Amino acid sequence: MAFVKKPKKATDTFGMKVVIDDRMPFEKALRIFKRKIDNSGLLREARERQEYEKPSETRKLAKNRAKKRWQKKFEQTIVAGRAKKY
Repeated sequence: MAFVKKPKKATDTFGMKVVIDDRMPFEKALRIFKRKIDNSGLLREARERQEYEKPSETRKLAKNRAKKRWQKKFEQTIVAGRAKKY
């Protein structure tokens, strides 16, 4: 006997649905839905796929972000007086 995989239903949305009843306010259901979408990374991926970014450009942006983070952290240590002054 062979194992047959069932096709997914068209209503399956990877858990991106919120079942509400009469007592739950709409705003709460909307917040829950937004949280699920945010946690899944669906919108972030859609934004990234809107236009192609070359791998070299991706590396360049990541390096600039890291540099900015480092500078911010270093400035905070100077303000706190914990950095070495050469």
